[in-house]
Amino acid sequence: MPPTHQSISHNLNKVEPFLRFLSALVALPEQMKRDIAAKVLITTLTKGQLIKTDDMRNHMVFLAKGAIRGFIMVGRQDVTLSISLENNVLGSPNAEIFTRNEYPLTLQAVEECQLMMMPYSLIPYLQEKYPSMAVIGERLTGLYYYVATERSLLSRLPSAQLRYFRLLKTNPEFFKRIPLKYLASYLVMRNETLSRLRTKNRSAGIAEHAD
Repeated sequence: MPPTHQSISHNLNKVEPFLRFLSALVALPEQMKRDIAAKVLITTLTKGQLIKTDDMRNHMVFLAKGAIRGFIMVGRQDVTLSISLENNVLGSPNAEIFTRNEYPLTLQAVEECQLMMMPYSLIPYLQEKYPSMAVIGERLTGLYYYVATERSLLSRLPSAQLRYFRLLKTNPEFFKRIPLKYLASYLVMRNETLSRLRTKNRSAGIAEHAD
């Protein structure tokens, strides 16, 4: 039995954050929205929970609510490589980063999170039916490139202070929501160094977040 108008509207409402994100990249035909909404899976994560590798390999994963960090293990050391807040697509165009033999990337909820997952298997159908899908692909690639470039810049700044102020400028919200130990790892510095920089910053009367 085909879905009723009421059930279609319900699906659209449930995945509205994801559709709004895609619509900011390019205008979406109404039928395309319905096709996407019918296939998107919604799941929640508790704080500390890991995202399943298969979910990352098989879905475009949109973070509708919460905060996620990506980390690798170097020996026994946990190294935070990425931090994402809501209204972002997680991961990378290269799914191999989640399954490679050395240093696979693992994603973990830093807060309670809501994920909206669109199967990659839906993409060929959308590409064939809607020219908008090609534009989405191009613009997502551009977003991935921007994030990767910013991360590369951050890791290469020669002093802890420069890295701290760069992140404070580009992502002030991180300092309100991400635990110090993860921020320090992301900034390639010791916990004590970041704590000292934050104390010095507060003493100078500089806010760590946007009002």
